[in-house]
Amino acid sequence: MRIIEQKAAAAFFAGRDFSLSNTSVVVSGGMVRFYLHGNLIARRPESDRLAVEYSAGGYHSRTTASRLRSLGAAVHIKNGRICLADGREIRFSFNPSRAGYGC
Repeated sequence: MRIIEQKAAAAFFAGRDFSLSNTSVVVSGGMVRFYLHGNLIARRPESDRLAVEYSAGGYHSRTTASRLRSLGAAVHIKNGRICLADGREIRFSFNPSRAGYGC
């Protein structure tokens, strides 16, 4: 894991604001949000460290997958798409019903 990922993940789970290079964590409105290049890729309520929701943020890149893995997501890339361990593709929304089985 890259140093930036270690620092960002620590801030995300501690509920602290963080910004370094292309990665940031923002705490506001009762939510902790994780951004990569300004795109939201993970969020959780401040009150629940385990209720993390993931998104590809519109970009199925190795960097996005790596940042999601740093937060504990079991993801891999298949056919250019970020997929969850159970085979569901991570789509552009945090709505679990939009996670498809395209992987």
